[in-house]
Amino acid sequence: MARRGRGEGTVYRRADGRWEAAFGIDGRRQRYVGRSQREVRVKLLAARRAFEQGIVLSGSSQPVEEYLNRWLEDSVRPSVRWTTHRAYSLCMRRLSPLVGHLRLTALTPQAVQATYSALLQKGALAPQRRADPHCPAPGSPPGRALGSHASQSD
Repeated sequence: MARRGRGEGTVYRRADGRWEAAFGIDGRRQRYVGRSQREVRVKLLAARRAFEQGIVLSGSSQPVEEYLNRWLEDSVRPSVRWTTHRAYSLCMRRLSPLVGHLRLTALTPQAVQATYSALLQKGALAPQRRADPHCPAPGSPPGRALGSHASQSD
């Protein structure tokens, strides 16, 4: 059997007879256990694809603030004008005190809704944006980023 490349993960049989696949993500190992080698290979492949697409894996204990900052710098900055980046950064400064301390695994639709309510009460979110709360400023995706992750965790 050919040797796997760096970052591709590993699949092996455990002492108890089950199979395990392991994959390194940001210096941490994400492990998948199953009854067959094929089962764990499928899980490993799905995890690698999700990671490559930028989807946060369920085992991530990364804080929301860290995730949003990384998203802003890695995904947004290279693809938008500086004025758009500045507007997104403002949205993130508004969101950070409310949900920045939460772990991504703890981010729920209820937490996102509570954030919108708090922003409305503080006056940081215009009342006419109630119809589209994921867009606190025209074209602003930080709310969309939060909302899309919250819906993935269900």
